[in-house]
Amino acid sequence: MARNDDDIKKMGEICLNQPQVSNCSHIVVITARTDLQSKDEYLKHIIYSKNKGEDKAIKFLKMVSSKTDLMTENELYNYASLQCYMALANLVNIAYSKRVKSCIIGGFDKEKLTKFLNLPNEFKPCIVVALGLSDEKSTPKIRQSLDDVAIWR
Repeated sequence: MARNDDDIKKMGEICLNQPQVSNCSHIVVITARTDLQSKDEYLKHIIYSKNKGEDKAIKFLKMVSSKTDLMTENELYNYASLQCYMALANLVNIAYSKRVKSCIIGGFDKEKLTKFLNLPNEFKPCIVVALGLSDEKSTPKIRQSLDDVAIWR
């Protein structure tokens, strides 16, 4: 999380000079972990810490890695990113409940952000969230109706 002026200024540049980033008080970067294959200690640790018993853990590891072991690095990133969006939704909803404005930023230079944050290889930036209080009145959102975007069966 960035919260000092120098880091926020640099993050604003990395996020394609979007004013929501440059003018916020805090920035959260959600990263996707890509060490999700059977060879990776992280995956083994997570599975073994959540499952009861060696047999269940081995079966679950085989089930998960039968999918992830076949994925390319890009596919692993996309898979892990989907998991990050659940955390993103919670973060934005909690911020809103505390009257903190948020702006979800998908436009950023991934390589520059990775270097700036000094992320290890298994961590890839997925999404940036600018947070802060605002004295501006929000403009009304233009949304499609639920009936236009949902299929009811």
